[in-house]
This record gives sequence, structure tokens and C-alpha cells, in this order.
Amino acid sequence: MTKFLAICSIFALTLVSVSAHADEFPNKQTWGVVSSLQGKWQGEGSGFGQKSQVQHKWEFVLDKKFIRLKTISVGTNAQGQSEQHEDVGYISWSESEGVLRFHQFLSEGFVNTFIVKATELPEVGIDFIPENTEGMPTLNVGMTLRFISDTSYEMVLAMGKKGSELKACQSMKMTKVSD
Repeated sequence: MTKFLAICSIFALTLVSVSAHADEFPNKQTWGVVSSLQGKWQGEGSGFGQKSQVQHKWEFVLDKKFIRLKTISVGTNAQGQSEQHEDVGYISWSESEGVLRFHQFLSEGFVNTFIVKATELPEVGIDFIPENTEGMPTLNVGMTLRFISDTSYEMVLAMGKKGSELKACQSMKMTKVSD
């Protein structure tokens, strides 16, 4: 119950802190939940046959009209070689469609586009609903972010062929290290 109250408090404070932009972002609930992620996060990932060390940095950019997520993940493959993955994504408000959208650019050379929605209970997390994957036309990619506490979350990446069920293929457990 303490975790729940702490997350609700952070959510309420975040809504107050973004109220100056509330008219620009009519979906205040989702924007508030995403905004609460600002800061640096570290954690461990597993998937694609390897364990990895992961860093996330969530921050407002471009006059606080966008939220940027930078990811660096360093893992060791089955042959013992180090591999680094990077991606950068931007969450933006589409006024004409009335949705938050996340455009994720990956070092492997493709781009994922998601619709971003807070879960029914916003303190639970965020769903990144697949919309498009440029460079991989038969692939569908989705993500979920679920709060564990006010300073930790788990993000799960799921993939599948377009038209079929998505299957979890990678998870990251992240802990906040600074604002």
C-alpha cells in the first residue's frame, strides 16, 4: 500500500508540475505518468540470448514539448563478445489525432512508432501500442512499462509477425539513480 500511495503522490505532483503545459497536452493523465519518468535510470536486461546492463535517460526537450528517452544497453553475446545497442525516442502530442506518439530510432537501423497510453490505473504503468516498424514491414513491436515502486519499473519488449500475437522477448528492470 505504501508503494501505491508513493506512486500516486508522484503522479499528483507531476500533474501539478506539467500544468503549465496542460492546454498543450489534453491527455494530461498519460502525459503526467510519462513525465514522472524524468531522470536517469539503470538496470539489467535479459533477452535475445544475453544479459545486459541498461541505462535510460528520460528528459523534456525542445521547450518541454517533447519527452526524449535515450537508451544504452551493453551485453555479452554467446561467443563472449560485448555488444552495444542504442536507441533514442521522442514522445510527442499529435493535436490532430488526440494521441501521444513515441517514435523510437534504433541503432540497428529501423524505427518503431507507438501510441502511448497510461494503463487504466495510471499508477500501474504505460502501454506502447504498436503502430508501425519502418525497415521491418512484417514485424510488429510493442512495449509495456510497469511501475514496481516510485523508483523502479520493468519494461518488456514484445515482438511478433504483423497480425499475430506479440511475445515477450526482452525485459529490463530499471531503478532511478538521479533526477
